[in-house]
Amino acid sequence: MSTNSGEAHPPLGYAAGGNLYEYVRSNPTNRIDPWGLKDCAKESASEEECLKCCDDEYKKKKKEIEKERDEALAEVDAWQKDMLKRLDAGELSQDELNDLDAYAIGTRLKSWLRNPWTKVYFPQLDSITLGNAGKNGILNFGKGWLKARAMKAGVFNALKSGAKAAGTGSISDAAIMIGQAAAGASTKHFRSLLDSLSRPVSPGNRRGAISNQAADKRRGIRADAHKKLKQAKKEKLDCEKECRKKKCWGGQGARGKGGK
Repeated sequence: MSTNSGEAHPPLGYAAGGNLYEYVRSNPTNRIDPWGLKDCAKESASEEECLKCCDDEYKKKKKEIEKERDEALAEVDAWQKDMLKRLDAGELSQDELNDLDAYAIGTRLKSWLRNPWTKVYFPQLDSITLGNAGKNGILNFGKGWLKARAMKAGVFNALKSGAKAAGTGSISDAAIMIGQAAAGASTKHFRSLLDSLSRPVSPGNRRGAISNQAADKRRGIRADAHKKLKQAKKEKLDCEKECRKKKCWGGQGARGKGGK
């Protein structure tokens, strides 16, 4: 049995010789090879071979990203199915039920914020962009609201507590702005929000919370995969650009003086 001090060396040695940074022309700070395109990185490689190398590595990376995405989506499907089954069987823990209730409450705020009439009555909310962010904010807002209501706090104080629990982010900002704008307000539209938040969470609401959480997870997974694919495409284009300059060391291309 053998041990090493942290450096692992291939048993057949290095094809490029003793210089471990030869693949980036001894300039690892400004030149990188994230894909390991050792054939592509050689000066002797033709442009055609270099371009094929870039394309092959992009396809490999794309396949890996899509596989990772599909596996993650399958896990979400399994989670949703299991949660719904356990909910119907009454097997969810109290903590899990509390989280579902909190998410349902937070989703009511999010739905109200997306109502076109909300920005008519509260034009200052135009600066709030919910997007797919605020998933944790939604849950935490609901927890803060429910905790305050359980302590017999009024709706305005509960709204304030929910905003504080949400921390930073769009949900918190929106709740704070609503609280500020609604101090003393009695518009029918605003009362509809308070009535919605105050309404007890039903079994159907809990099922909806599970579905909404699953949908949020899927959106996050797809967005992450899209971002990675976009980056992989950019790296491929950069790689092809370097091939055409006959300075192909792969990946992101040159940086600094060495890449000009």
